[in-house]
Amino acid sequence: MAWREDATIGKLRVEKSLTLANTGNDTAIVTGLSISSEFTTGISISGDGTTAFGITSGFTGTTMLSLGGTATNGINISGACTTGLNLSGSMTDGISFANTVTGDFIDFSGVTYVPTGSNGPSLIRCGTYANPLSHSVEAQSGLMRWYMETDANGTSYDRGLFVCLKTTGTKSIFPGAFLAEVKDQAGAGPVSCMAGQFISHLNSATAAMPASSSAQGLFGVWAKITANEGATVTTGCYSAPIWLDNQLNGSNIGSGGSLNTEYGIFATTGGSRPRGFVGFQTTSSGYYNLFSFDSTYSTSVSPCNGGAVATNTGGSTGSLKMEIDGTAYLIPYFAA
Repeated sequence: MAWREDATIGKLRVEKSLTLANTGNDTAIVTGLSISSEFTTGISISGDGTTAFGITSGFTGTTMLSLGGTATNGINISGACTTGLNLSGSMTDGISFANTVTGDFIDFSGVTYVPTGSNGPSLIRCGTYANPLSHSVEAQSGLMRWYMETDANGTSYDRGLFVCLKTTGTKSIFPGAFLAEVKDQAGAGPVSCMAGQFISHLNSATAAMPASSSAQGLFGVWAKITANEGATVTTGCYSAPIWLDNQLNGSNIGSGGSLNTEYGIFATTGGSRPRGFVGFQTTSSGYYNLFSFDSTYSTSVSPCNGGAVATNTGGSTGSLKMEIDGTAYLIPYFAA
């Protein structure tokens, strides 16, 4: 170990390397490296190397690295590193925050992010599609889990997670995408597969929601599309708060006919009796139609049933088909 004492300020300056080791004859090291004085930079490693800062598994002390002073940067790595911080040992918590932070606990605002594809660099990554992080534990802790609670009053709100993705180009954007994929199965698969669950729960006998004159209240999901005055949605560009897309394929899907249980919307009730399946409210001029079938839905395609139905009476153009308890019924319609 090469080192020298600075005679002017009385500090220890390490020029090449510093090794803290318990030889087996000394008292066990409680703190591997402790810096408690006030420095501009507690530890600065600016050279090129394989490992910027490493503590081997032979260390059995209480604290590997303790920074107790006042500093601009607790740890500053400004050199070229393959991995800035590598946690490869066995530990209870990888990184634990137990203090008060007035800014951001983790801040990526100053990074240069250059995406190169689904397997390219990400700010935070856990596996790839071809090599995902896997386990065989029957548990439900999940990759990310957090719980929040507030007793604050006022007219504002809290968000557990907020994501905003902006664009000035032509590439499509999706602030959130969730894929639940059932892979090869030796036997029966999972009894439930959902890409997302959204539940608003009044979880107390005294929990209450006040009345509101606007469209606010208790909802599982609020889906909304909006545009400022002057924005353009070109004719032929489909737009809707929700896009329901049934794309199940294969001869083993469903049973066909009246036994088929695939739906565009599957609605269940189990609590109080709702006022209606669909509730309508408008701040403009409402809807032009209750249903709109385009040219791909001719009168011969369900749920439309055309002139071949002899029971159409009163000059009806055709019928809409519905089913109640396995029996098909027709609702005649007339030209407006």
